[in-house]
Amino acid sequence: MKFNKYARHYELDDLHVLFNMLNDVIVVIDKELFDAINPYLKTPLDIQRINRELYNNLLKSKFIVPGSADETEELISSWQEEDRNPAQIKLTVNPTLQCNLRCWYCYEDHSGQSKVSPATMDAIKCLIDNTFSRGSLQKLLLDFFGGEPLLYFDSCVKPLVEYADHAAACCGKAIGYALTTNATLLSDNVCRTLSSLHGPVSLQITLDGDRERHNNIRFFESGKGTFDIIIANIKRALSYGFYVTVRFNYTSKNYDSYQPLLKEFDNITEEQKRYLDFSFHRVWQEDESEDVEARILETKSTLSDSGFDVNIPVSLGTGICYADRSQNLVINHNGLVYKCTARDFSPERAEGRLLDDGSVQWNERYFQRENIKYGSETCRRCSIFPLCHNGCSQSKLEQKPDDGSCPKGYSDSYKEDIAKARATQLLQLKTNKHIIINN
Repeated sequence: MKFNKYARHYELDDLHVLFNMLNDVIVVIDKELFDAINPYLKTPLDIQRINRELYNNLLKSKFIVPGSADETEELISSWQEEDRNPAQIKLTVNPTLQCNLRCWYCYEDHSGQSKVSPATMDAIKCLIDNTFSRGSLQKLLLDFFGGEPLLYFDSCVKPLVEYADHAAACCGKAIGYALTTNATLLSDNVCRTLSSLHGPVSLQITLDGDRERHNNIRFFESGKGTFDIIIANIKRALSYGFYVTVRFNYTSKNYDSYQPLLKEFDNITEEQKRYLDFSFHRVWQEDESEDVEARILETKSTLSDSGFDVNIPVSLGTGICYADRSQNLVINHNGLVYKCTARDFSPERAEGRLLDDGSVQWNERYFQRENIKYGSETCRRCSIFPLCHNGCSQSKLEQKPDDGSCPKGYSDSYKEDIAKARATQLLQLKTNKHIIINN
């Protein structure tokens, strides 16, 4: 037996922390116990004599692996198995790339007219039928993105959700619905239609700080702010029993305005609170020279103490991006097929085209992504491969071919700094992946 090559030991906040990059798990032990096992870190079988409970936890969490284990191949195999799982398919539809707001950081081009055509609508329905015909499918998640999808609710969203809902009921499959929306058009009519469906409905709605700062970013063409409308419509959605993720887009200019937002939700019921969670995302177009992450963690703690679910996505962690999953498709209004929603939907980024029969004709860009999504040979030899693996395949597509050097330009010492930072973050977030051992 051996310690796996992606395991590290750190002293963090006067605690001894063992961090396993292979599965993003940390073990926290006290100093006395660490001092007892420290001489045996290279002979882990001997740890059984010191503390069998600790040994069993380390074995279960893959800190300790067979001497013949190939940790890198095991990791890639787990990603491939996850990727091949056909039980759930996510289909994202962009009814339009137009929007009724103009946020400064939006990467979409809202000029011109873009609206899903009748031919594309028919092809999407065929795709839904094809998806439900798969015997292995357990659930379809039908998602709407854009642009603002509710601009074309009656002509696109409503017909598709009703069609999919009927198809799911006919074949006995589960279905769920999701919309990424600015919520300014989330009327009672829209909510009544969505609430009549047989699957759960989830909404992602963005706020950009308190009333003043939000209204300086998200406003109508007339200049009127949207804060009060969006808050009212979030509460409307909760009253219908929809799951709502309020996305806080934070920058160095608005990060301190989210704690006061709690008062906007003082009057929701405990039942409605169960359907509401908050998610923090840094605006990536902003210069990140100012570190505000510690303050965001403080805000998270305040919200959590008030009984809300809070999520702070991590920049590095094990697992593959949604765009790298084979069971994930993004259908644009013009029938072009994409994998990633974090880039603009220009034709040159398309990876295929939806055909009339609901099948997808993939292009060379798609096959390039498939060939690189698990990392280059250089990346697979890297000491922090589980955390980095050169990022999502979208970023891999945009980088130069493998030349034997780190594509991100990281030094060995900086790589270890990244691993330590991830362990520190896990400790601060207090995730349910922690295993705490006391002497």
